[in-house]
Amino acid sequence: MAYPAGTTIRESILSNIDTTLAAIATTPATYKTVPGTVRRWNGNSFEVPTYPCIIVVPNGETHDDGRIGIVQHTMDLLIVCGVYDSNWKTALQDLVTDVRVALTTDWTRGGKALTTQILNDQVFEAEPTNPLAEAQVNVRVLYRTLYSDPTTAY
Repeated sequence: MAYPAGTTIRESILSNIDTTLAAIATTPATYKTVPGTVRRWNGNSFEVPTYPCIIVVPNGETHDDGRIGIVQHTMDLLIVCGVYDSNWKTALQDLVTDVRVALTTDWTRGGKALTTQILNDQVFEAEPTNPLAEAQVNVRVLYRTLYSDPTTAY
């Protein structure tokens, strides 16, 4: 058994999401936006060095009881998208669309997840004097692991 030395399936999925969203910046022929910052939330602050930005926030997880030796996990994520742009309505919508397209390109997260679901998104409008706008995209990832080994997908 690889656990505890191996990488958990949860971390593998989160790393896949980080990499997938970072690819938006490196493939401009596929996407409309080139994010300046793409990173996972560090737990302390939402400091953003450059806009547009994408911040991945793990937002909780539930587990079944694993009666048959398998645990089904439901991981919720909040993908925070931010723009600082006088044309923020278009820029923010383009960024949110890019996030949705990127995440649904491989909903299995490299074969580790059963599915990735985009649940909804919510836009927080900019003020007339400050063109900083934000959207939150709520994502749910379903995956299974062995009850005794969270590093093995089932």
